[in-house]
Amino acid sequence: MIDIVKNIVVTCGGIAVFISALYTLRKFCRSVRPIKIVPSININLDGTKSDSIGAVVTNRSEESLYIVDCFAQESKPIRYAILTHLMHPLIKPSLYPSVWWGAKVFGLLNKKQHKLEAGETVELKHELNFNHPLAGFCEHDFKVIVKLSTGRKVVSQRLGAPMRWHVSSLRNNA
Repeated sequence: MIDIVKNIVVTCGGIAVFISALYTLRKFCRSVRPIKIVPSININLDGTKSDSIGAVVTNRSEESLYIVDCFAQESKPIRYAILTHLMHPLIKPSLYPSVWWGAKVFGLLNKKQHKLEAGETVELKHELNFNHPLAGFCEHDFKVIVKLSTGRKVVSQRLGAPMRWHVSSLRNNA
């Protein structure tokens, strides 16, 4: 009888430790990546609206977060950046951003700051205007960057820009 009670206590203790370990791991992962960013593009083929860059930002943490800035920035291909570092190993640290990032920046946040409650999702957009041929993309990819009020930056995955948005395509159509 004592062995049965001992086995039940050990089993219940093991289950409690396992559940608390999972909860701790979940909380740690959400503190490392408090925001989930899904970049998107919207191409309008009929010409009634302009094309746009967007991002769906989700607060995965358990407390409210304030988005201070959100923008889409061109990013250079990883292969190009690594080759640049290999060909110029003594490059100045102040020039690192020019190796990894392009020149164009598109602001997605229209307000000064935006409060995201726990679990809330917000969609941010920027309407593109290609009236001038130099307004197009120079690089093939872009990333969405979100700056929080805590000073932390969260960067999304790369998303390819369509060829019709590139400077070379816009110049040929002008």
